[in-house]
Amino acid sequence: MDKQLMVPILISIIIPIAVVVIMHSGITPGTPLSMMMEIVFIFLLPATPLVYGWLTGDVRGAVVTGTLPFILVTILVAAFNPLDLFTPGRIGQVLIFILPLTLIGGLIGFFSSRRMYSWLCLAIFCMFGWAGYFLIAGIN
Repeated sequence: MDKQLMVPILISIIIPIAVVVIMHSGITPGTPLSMMMEIVFIFLLPATPLVYGWLTGDVRGAVVTGTLPFILVTILVAAFNPLDLFTPGRIGQVLIFILPLTLIGGLIGFFSSRRMYSWLCLAIFCMFGWAGYFLIAGIN
């Protein structure tokens, strides 16, 4: 395995585990603290590849940090409540929710790793598109 990909892979593993542990730490859902943590979570996943790509310029690592964490969060959520995600009628809905978010996350990392302000603006635009799709598709 390429040693340059070890840091992005570790970042991609640590963030989802931290998010799931914090979300299942016993904080009552619906409280202001819980809602603030959810907002931070919504922007943390797309912001990680943006920051990593901009700071390092590593295209492969930025794409990994943009795609892998959301997939791992989905796997961890499915592990905690498998009956909710993997029912026959729900699998297609889950894929329609996961695939665009994963692709947009990879694009955020790719665009920000170009280290030019025009690409950074495009990456920020994609980040807000990611958050909007997450909220809109998650509600439906």
